[in-house]
Amino acid sequence: MYKKVRIDQCGYLPYMKKRVTFVSEQPVHFKVCNSTGKAVFEGVAEKRIESKSAGEVNYVGDFTEVSDPGVYYISADAAGESDHFRIGLDAYDGLLQKSMYYFYLSRCGMELKGAAGVFSHPACHTGLGTVYGSGEKKDVSGGWHDAGDHDLRVESQAGECYILAMAYECFGVDYDATTIDQNAHLVEIHQPDGKNDILQQIEHGMLSVLGGYQALGRLYRGIIARSVRKYVLLGDMSQMTKGIKGDNDDRWVFTEDNPPRELQTAGWLAGAARALRGFNDTLSKMAVEVAKELFAHTGTDLMLCSAKLFAAAELWI
Repeated sequence: MYKKVRIDQCGYLPYMKKRVTFVSEQPVHFKVCNSTGKAVFEGVAEKRIESKSAGEVNYVGDFTEVSDPGVYYISADAAGESDHFRIGLDAYDGLLQKSMYYFYLSRCGMELKGAAGVFSHPACHTGLGTVYGSGEKKDVSGGWHDAGDHDLRVESQAGECYILAMAYECFGVDYDATTIDQNAHLVEIHQPDGKNDILQQIEHGMLSVLGGYQALGRLYRGIIARSVRKYVLLGDMSQMTKGIKGDNDDRWVFTEDNPPRELQTAGWLAGAARALRGFNDTLSKMAVEVAKELFAHTGTDLMLCSAKLFAAAELWI
């Protein structure tokens, strides 16, 4: 029995492989229709793939031969239709800018304002995440919540900063459609502030990773809600906290001894530092210093070669 259909909602370039996946108990006959409703391709999803993690049975179909630019949808036997998708050289145009809305929604410690109230929510952890050590206290701010459980994992934060930095470095992304005020803990979409949005995103992730390192003297492994009741909260993350320091809403911070992750993070920090140079020189310099420290105190064990080379290459660049 058919349950649902999965496509690449971003679209497909004309020359790339094109797949459709059905969650089904048996092979599925499907059609690819253009925007007028005309079927331009028919096929059968008969390659069976079991998803152990989701407990599903999937059937995959191929419609690579459909390559003419246009808007299409998938129609399956007595199963309705998929969302519409685009095929064309412009299929991914503006994708990075559109994906930024997820980053704005997930920013930790920031109030979000959207046009006519769209996507709006209050700030969450503006005064929490404080780590105490050596008689000094520092607020760890920044970063993005995971989708669903609202964790902040160091590889999610540093790794995403590196991905954004590579997009900026390789493609010269320069786009401004959002106001971001770190001091006021405010993000307002559709209101340009004269600053490159992608650099402001990298800055936000780096504030979390580097702030945690300054407070702890090492990388955090993760920042997480301290109770199951808070952990399973979905939706508005501002409901996780009353914004009072020292109460039972404060999150827990975990650390670990993990040289491969430290080296990988060092490489990510070095890449992000290059993007931030000239935008936030203080944060850029701090990222390089932390990357060098992480690189220096990890060993030269054979198991670390790949991570060590990655970090070395990014630092050298």
